[in-house]
Amino acid sequence: MAPASFVIIQSVLSMTHGLHLRATAEGIETRQEWDILKALGCQEGQSYLFGRPMRKEDLVTLTISNDLPEQRLAGQSMS
Repeated sequence: MAPASFVIIQSVLSMTHGLHLRATAEGIETRQEWDILKALGCQEGQSYLFGRPMRKEDLVTLTISNDLPEQRLAGQSMS
């Protein structure tokens, strides 16, 4: 992650936390990026890293199977 990107992300997360909002990062490409975002206090992520877009029926099936993308990625919850 480029130093300028890091500073921007850190600033946005600081602002969202100060406003008591949750931040969702989009376009996360690597596990390393997600680990950095979590360490900075990002609570949620959305990207192909966690799973491709899917139909609602497929999401229900995936949820029922308890094999959520972030659990496969991390072996644990994203939080």
